[in-house]
Amino acid sequence: MVVEDVYAKLLDVIKELGEDFTTFDVIRAFRARFGDDFFQLVERYGCEGGKGSGKRYTPYVYIGKQISNLARKGWLLEAGWREEEGWSAPKVRKWKINPRLLIV
Repeated sequence: MVVEDVYAKLLDVIKELGEDFTTFDVIRAFRARFGDDFFQLVERYGCEGGKGSGKRYTPYVYIGKQISNLARKGWLLEAGWREEEGWSAPKVRKWKINPRLLIV
């Protein structure tokens, strides 16, 4: 893992976001709460990410892939799409915590 305890840190951020959230919501919250880890990713990949970064793999992609891994493990469920500015695609995946799992 590039970021130590990335899943625990992402789940901490996700718990605070509420009912449903987008990948971009998680990225912004992760950056605010775990700034040192986020800037470690910026140093590794050479940019922040998002629309116009010119890079194929960025901190945004890294965090997005970890969110997808949490979904594959059953922690998160897909909850549709939301339009989002600042992202390379016109819509961003919405997620919600799997209600069958208790995250405290």
